[in-house]
Amino acid sequence: MWLLLSQKSILWKAILYSIVLSTLTIGSFTVVAYIFLQSLIPHDVLGANIFDFMQTAAFLGRTLLVAGSLLLALAVVLAFSFARHLLQPILDIQHKIQRLDTRKWSYKRTVATGDEVEQLDKVMHSLVQRLRSLYGHQEEIIAQKTGELEAEYAKDRAILQSLTLGICVVDIAGTVRQLNDAAQQLLQAGAGTFIGKPATHVLMLSQNDQPITPKEHPVRICLRKRMPVHTDPGTHMAIQRQDGAYIPVKLSAVPFRKGHKILGAIVLFQDMTAERELDDMKTDFISLASHHLRTPLSALEWYLELLATEENHDLTVAQKSFLSESRRAAKKMTTVLDELMDADRFSQGGIVPVTQDVSTHALIAEVVNGVQKTADKANVRIEMHMCKKPIVVSTDPLLFGIILQNLISNAVHYAAGRKGARIHISCHGTARQSKIIVEDNGIGIPFAERGRIFEKLYRAKNAREHKVNGAGLGLYMSKKIADKIGAEIAFSSQEGKGTIFTVSIPRKSATARKTSKKRRL
Repeated sequence: MWLLLSQKSILWKAILYSIVLSTLTIGSFTVVAYIFLQSLIPHDVLGANIFDFMQTAAFLGRTLLVAGSLLLALAVVLAFSFARHLLQPILDIQHKIQRLDTRKWSYKRTVATGDEVEQLDKVMHSLVQRLRSLYGHQEEIIAQKTGELEAEYAKDRAILQSLTLGICVVDIAGTVRQLNDAAQQLLQAGAGTFIGKPATHVLMLSQNDQPITPKEHPVRICLRKRMPVHTDPGTHMAIQRQDGAYIPVKLSAVPFRKGHKILGAIVLFQDMTAERELDDMKTDFISLASHHLRTPLSALEWYLELLATEENHDLTVAQKSFLSESRRAAKKMTTVLDELMDADRFSQGGIVPVTQDVSTHALIAEVVNGVQKTADKANVRIEMHMCKKPIVVSTDPLLFGIILQNLISNAVHYAAGRKGARIHISCHGTARQSKIIVEDNGIGIPFAERGRIFEKLYRAKNAREHKVNGAGLGLYMSKKIADKIGAEIAFSSQEGKGTIFTVSIPRKSATARKTSKKRRL
């Protein structure tokens, strides 16, 4: 305590001021009482009248009251003066702190009391100096980062606007927030025309000439399932422009997120008019060529069959061999034409499935039996792994069989010639669907070409080099049929190691009502 009071301390000042005020008050009352008692009380108390005593006491009380009031007022004035003297430096520091601003880091030392307040003023001055230096450094960093962000934003926006691909940004509610120039040109919309409107109203889509409902819109599906949605290359999707015309497009919707939170989706769409026209030209050519070649080819087959069945002993062994090869070539050509004509019918949508209860085990066994001889000749081993209880699905057995036929025969062809060539076929069922898996250890599919294997007349580069007969229609037809009967085809592949195709088909009730319509091909 003595060490504390020996220093120049605000506590010491407060105690000193309190002692002074107390001493003044008590001393003043004592002096006043003594003076008045000496002057007013008679020397001969025994002979005094009681009335005189009462008057003297009353006068003394009034005197003490007046003196006390004056002393109290003096104490208040002194206390206020002392408090002001103590608090004024602190108030000065407060005012200087309140005047601080990010644009004006100015703080001057004005307190020289020699106590803690002066130390506080000194510390605040040092703190403000450091804050000014730190803030200046932060401003430089912020300015640099802001410039970098602005440059990056300008570059990204320039890239976005220069793309010929239409880009639409939507928020989590499915509202359009941004369209690039390519999207505005394709939709024939001015800048800002569609901003703030629902994406389902801006990107009005149709699939195979049927309008897509808002519930089934790719943007809604993307936001609802929180996963990318891509249109199938074989699906005819179109988008409506401002003038009401429909433009064929290829569309993808991809969600974008911050951490695990979905913020919205980015919709990419590309004008496919040229590609669709080329596809239509292919279809027209296939239809025209197949129909015009069918008649002379049928006649050729008939004459070759006639020559082969008639007993003609004039033909040499070599000639008979040539005749057999000609028949085989004609039959192969007929098969190709049949595939072309079927592909044409699939493109035109001329298929009405006949739904009935089908055992997947029996259907797989039937298809495998049909390709077994080809597999044996190619030294390809076929393995089947089926669950014990047969799985029954409600589908069209002929169309579903075509899918399995194409997948299994492709597996045989592309595994042939490889050491230890084998095909593994398995079937698994759940309460909702059945999955048939066809796995081979063949040549595989190149990574860069996986997105095109379901296109019409497309064959991968290594498939062409493998010299396997085919027109690039098998997988195209399989995908079309799968879409028609409600099945899905997925695959995974590694070039040089093999391919796995998975066919998933809804497993409806085995007592489902059978379709009475006839299949139209």
